[in-house]
Amino acid sequence: MPQLVYQPLTPAECLDVLRAAHVTRAAFCDGEQPYVVPMAFRLDGEGTTPLICLCMPDSGRKVSCLCRLDRICLEFEAPSCAWVDVVLLEGQAFLDAWEKGKGLALHVRGETVSGRRFFLPEE
Repeated sequence: MPQLVYQPLTPAECLDVLRAAHVTRAAFCDGEQPYVVPMAFRLDGEGTTPLICLCMPDSGRKVSCLCRLDRICLEFEAPSCAWVDVVLLEGQAFLDAWEKGKGLALHVRGETVSGRRFFLPEE
C-alpha cells in the first residue's frame, strides 16, 4: 500500500483553504461520544484568528452538545488534482439567537488553526 505524504500549510495557506471551502465538518462532544456533522459556514474574520459563523436550529443534538461543552473543532477541505489541503480549526463556540423561532448563529473564533497538504499516492 502506498504511503501518504504530507506537508504542513502556512497560516496564509490555511486561510486560503477557509476561503475556498464551501462546507465544514463540525465535531461536537456528546458526553461520551463524538458527534460530527457537515455544516455550511461563512468566514467573518481573517488574519491570525479567523471567525467562522454557522447557522443551526435552536434545539436538537448540536445545541445539547454545546450546553455540555462549548469547545468545537471544524475541518475544512480544498481538493486539487494531485493533493488535498485540510485545515483544522479549534475554538470556543458562542451562540447568538436570531429572531425567535429562526434558529441560532454559532460563532467559532479560531484559537488554534493548523493545516496539511496531503499528496495523493502514486500508483
